[in-house]
Amino acid sequence: MNKAKYYVIHNGDGDTHVEEMSGETLKKRLSEGYWGPVEFLGDIDGTDTNYWGGKLLIIKGNILVPEVIQTVTEYKID
Repeated sequence: MNKAKYYVIHNGDGDTHVEEMSGETLKKRLSEGYWGPVEFLGDIDGTDTNYWGGKLLIIKGNILVPEVIQTVTEYKID
């Protein structure tokens, strides 16, 4: 059985960071102040993390890699 993965997205010094971790690691880091005093985003408010005001975005899920199942090349010549 796959355990849930958590993805923490945050901005530090103008750089966007994405970290994957278990729920246990996430709880530990939050309780230890790993990211310092934090606030959390409830919704994605713009795609530029520089404007998130230092807030963390936490997503629970899995990474998906789409698989190509068929490629068709078609030519039409009049």
